[in-house]
Amino acid sequence: ICINHGFETTVQCINAVGTTSAALPSSTSVVFSPSANAVEDSDSALILGPQGAWNTTNANLNCNFGTTIQTTDVINASISLNFTGRAILINAISSPHGGVFSVIFDGVLLRDTIDTFNSEGESCFVRQFPPFKDTPTNLALTLDHSIVLVHQGPSNLAPNGSLSSVVQFESFAIPQFTTTSGAIMTGQNAYMLTSLICQ
Repeated sequence: ICINHGFETTVQCINAVGTTSAALPSSTSVVFSPSANAVEDSDSALILGPQGAWNTTNANLNCNFGTTIQTTDVINASISLNFTGRAILINAISSPHGGVFSVIFDGVLLRDTIDTFNSEGESCFVRQFPPFKDTPTNLALTLDHSIVLVHQGPSNLAPNGSLSSVVQFESFAIPQFTTTSGAIMTGQNAYMLTSLICQ
């Protein structure tokens, strides 16, 4: 499985037994960015609500895919996407005014949140699902999923007294994977392992 950690822009792949996957037989780890299909902020597949809550602005940073971003300071403003894939990347901008997104995945409100507060200034921010704090029960049963990001307000990391926040959304991206299966023999027991290989 391939995972991403918050501010890191690279994705690290880990095999089914929990060790970092190898690119070559002599390698001990591999860190790379997989190819991904972008769903930019202007894509008609995105649903933004409520009407008038989001503003299209020019991006100050060259983060990933587009030249514009969607911004809002409206609490409970949402942006959603139905997609087909094994994982999804959320590309946003963190800033000293950055707020928090709650995440609804396949109709379930997750314990995971996306905090875009950064006291040091604006920077590109990438978050990938999975992994999840609570894995959705149907994750392995289908490739068809939905995700909704909802602006919840200021970050707990923001200075005391912060009453407003702005979230800046750049794009979703669907990493491209192929699936391979193999068997590991342990004594008389065989375990089938499925690994995700980034193309």
